Amino acid sequence: MSQRTRDADQASPVATGEPHDALVEVRNLCKVYRRTRGRGGVQAVTDVTLTIGRGETLALVGESGCGKSTLGRTLLQLERPTSGSVRFAGTELTTLRAADLRAQRRHMQLIFQDPHASLDPRMTVGQTINEPLVVHRFGDRAERRRRVGELLERVGLGGRASGRYPHELSGGQRQRVGIARALAVNPQLVVCDEPVSALDVSIQAQVLNLLAELREAFGLTYLFISHNLGVVRHVADRVAVMYLGEIVELAPVDELFRAPRHPYTKALLSAIPLPDPSIERARERIVLTGDLPSPAAPPSGCRFHTRCPFAQPLCAREHPELTDAGDGRSVACHLWEELPPR
Repeated sequence: MSQRTRDADQASPVATGEPHDALVEVRNLCKVYRRTRGRGGVQAVTDVTLTIGRGETLALVGESGCGKSTLGRTLLQLERPTSGSVRFAGTELTTLRAADLRAQRRHMQLIFQDPHASLDPRMTVGQTINEPLVVHRFGDRAERRRRVGELLERVGLGGRASGRYPHELSGGQRQRVGIARALAVNPQLVVCDEPVSALDVSIQAQVLNLLAELREAFGLTYLFISHNLGVVRHVADRVAVMYLGEIVELAPVDELFRAPRHPYTKALLSAIPLPDPSIERARERIVLTGDLPSPAAPPSGCRFHTRCPFAQPLCAREHPELTDAGDGRSVACHLWEELPPR
């Protein structure tokens, strides 16, 4: 067992800022896509350890291609991990047989990024929402019909939408159908994979408010995947910042925005436009140079050192561990104590 694994196993919830009542526990999770020819592979997720508490919204943020969606799909076992552990409500998912995993999936659902591509154009709205009820043998036909009507009312579409097809709906309406489908079988965990990024700004607020209302009404737990920190600030309890397959900072949302510790988090926050033009012009922004390195050949040491404005020779040599930084937060950076607070 590695030192990092021992540290993860021995860490207390208080020391790492993790919730006491954990619904999801991820330990040292890795996902590598092997090449069909040659050696090696793409390291999409590398040694991720995190916990999601019951009723919590944990946001997962980072640039496109950093592994956010892969982590969410691996957590749900839609992608089988290369190594590591995923425990849901105390059950280890990575070792379950197909039939047992299918039963567990009733409690774990996914809201897709693209509300158009995620719906079958040949199925009506009612058929779409009814499908998971049939798969998981929810009641008889009358009960399922009643459930579909209740869900349509709950997401703000009304019963008349049941007979309509996806092409007859707007983008926001289609996403509401996706949300209703995810809620059909009373899940505990919902993975929201950039659920508003494909919607107009005016519609985004409505969908976000709906997700917040549903969380309160049904006691849902969310893993909210997004690249928009402005959205994350209003929906999350904690934020996990991901870079090139690794978690580099994990903190309560208010603490993260008040005083980010990792240079990558600082750069992401500095890119958020401010509504006051005078403040926007006066502030100093951190501009990252270069492109995101290839996950097939990540840099040595700290994976961010090739773009980090504060990098030192140590950063290229040694990989920083995700360690306790106080105030319920963790950070993976050799220099975080020496950096300015903003």
